[in-house]
Amino acid sequence: DVARASLKEAKFENSLLKRYIKHWPE
Repeated sequence: DVARASLKEAKFENSLLKRYIKHWPE
């Protein structure tokens, strides 16, 4: 299922982005 795969990838990228922002030095 392509839609599910792309959704999974988007979720993964989003979690990486959140983790990156969380460790952002203020």
